[in-house]
Amino acid sequence: MESKKLNENSIFCRTIKIQLCSDNSLLSGPYSKDFHIKDCIKVTIEQMGIIQIKLTSEKDILAKELFVEFQKIEKLIMLFNGIFMENLKIRFLDASGNSNNELINFAEKLKKRRLTYFKTADAYLGSNTTLMNYFDVINQPLFDKWCSLLDELDIIHTLLLYNTADTGMPVTIKCAFIIECYESLSELILVYNKNFKLTKDANIHKPTLKTRLDDVISKYGNEVFIDEYQKKDIFLKTLVNSRNNIMHIKRNQKKPYLNGPESVLYSMKLVFLYRKILLSLLGIDFKLYSEKLKESIKAWNNWQSVQERFLKRISCKGAVNEQQ
Repeated sequence: MESKKLNENSIFCRTIKIQLCSDNSLLSGPYSKDFHIKDCIKVTIEQMGIIQIKLTSEKDILAKELFVEFQKIEKLIMLFNGIFMENLKIRFLDASGNSNNELINFAEKLKKRRLTYFKTADAYLGSNTTLMNYFDVINQPLFDKWCSLLDELDIIHTLLLYNTADTGMPVTIKCAFIIECYESLSELILVYNKNFKLTKDANIHKPTLKTRLDDVISKYGNEVFIDEYQKKDIFLKTLVNSRNNIMHIKRNQKKPYLNGPESVLYSMKLVFLYRKILLSLLGIDFKLYSEKLKESIKAWNNWQSVQERFLKRISCKGAVNEQQ
């Protein structure tokens, strides 16, 4: 017998309880933080080995709306940790603290339709992705800023997340799309940072991807790309060519671009830069995570000697891509 179809617009609750954990690691703790969002929803976040998040409304609220607010919190936590926790448990409760069949079935439905970008790719897993303890700064004002920024980012953030996820897409394509994100991200920085300016290309008298990357990295990425900027021009051209390769057949790819291992490394470093930019736009003091960022970048720069070989290659006059 076919089960009754759930009408999401008629499923109300008072509380959602979420448990997030990973098969690969246990989180530090114990930590706890309470704050309110939208004035009438209390948020409690606890961490010790796993993350437990509870959102409680003062009045009945659509279950799907409470879940949307949870996902905003989850994405904010990811900004600090660099990864999503792959295991998710959801429980909705009514005003009496009970969970009926409708709420149970809806929770299962939400788990089944969880988007693939919430499963972080293996390359991003590990302690080298965590920038700081989010419990030190998370509160209502920060969450409100994050909601506004997330709305402004729109498709940019979604695209970034899909390209850090375990989607099966080749890493060279992922890297190309991450580079592409900086076209739009540079425009958003203009809105939030009045001291940030975009340089116009001398030949076409308007910003290009290359000049945008240069402006963004020069402002925010000194710690991330200090070695690459010894050969700034060819490095930036290599990034642009790597983005352009998704639009050209291989026989026309005569200019230097990132190969497979290099795409892994520079996807990671560009994501670190992206996270640093968002934390800056949210008003998080760089001093709180500067040392951790430098340690993480150092670790990735030593990863399988990829950076060393890449820097030697782009130092050669007329450098072209190695056979893959």
